[in-house]
Amino acid sequence: MITEVKIFNVDNFSTLFETANPIQINVRDEHKATQFTVESGETRSDHVVVQPVEIGMDLILTGEMKSAFETLQQAYDKHQLVGIQTRVKTYQPMLLVNLYHDEIPEMA
Repeated sequence: MITEVKIFNVDNFSTLFETANPIQINVRDEHKATQFTVESGETRSDHVVVQPVEIGMDLILTGEMKSAFETLQQAYDKHQLVGIQTRVKTYQPMLLVNLYHDEIPEMA
């Protein structure tokens, strides 16, 4: 069974942006080891700092594009917490921190 990729509301798990269809998702989940130098001059690590997960998502809006974009813009402007369900893992709560858009005439 293939899990559907979607963005959902973390409060009630309803799907947000029904007409936004993900075409590519890039997940960046990093841990960084701290480093320190000991008396002998060696570098050691004994602690890991968990970095925030970053998800980049390319979407194609279908249907009434202006309305779909306004809904997405409202969630971004209100700093609404969302969940991102990928095919292999669910990430929540997530915050929309960047909103880029390209308009290509051939895709209209």
